[in-house]
Amino acid sequence: MTDDDWPTLAERILDGTEPADGHVDDRSRVVRGAAAKAATLTPHGMHRLAGDTDTGVRALLAARDDLDAETLDRLSWDVPRVVAVLARYHLKDLTVEQLGRIRLVEDADVQEALLQIRLGRLIRALGEPDGGRRGWFR
Repeated sequence: MTDDDWPTLAERILDGTEPADGHVDDRSRVVRGAAAKAATLTPHGMHRLAGDTDTGVRALLAARDDLDAETLDRLSWDVPRVVAVLARYHLKDLTVEQLGRIRLVEDADVQEALLQIRLGRLIRALGEPDGGRRGWFR
């Protein structure tokens, strides 16, 4: 298999015939995404992928049902897309401190994942922020 054969590699990772941990640093984001979803991914691999440069890879990781406390905490500081997935799939697993931090994210998807539907609709109605000095956290 060559470096260019990422489709085959991704399929093998998803099938479980290729260990996921060996590919958490692959050049292909699709291969890293397959590793994030793979049943064979170990906690060490999860920790590595929690720092991946691609938001989509981290969002796929956040949707796993077997995240450990350290990975949950690291992802709870991430960008809104990842935090929304984390809140949607791990609401009962988050600590009070993590929930307190996440509830301050001014993002419609995050608020809706926290079942704050009215706030989510309000933020959606406001549209994208102007890019002033405030970020996602107030």
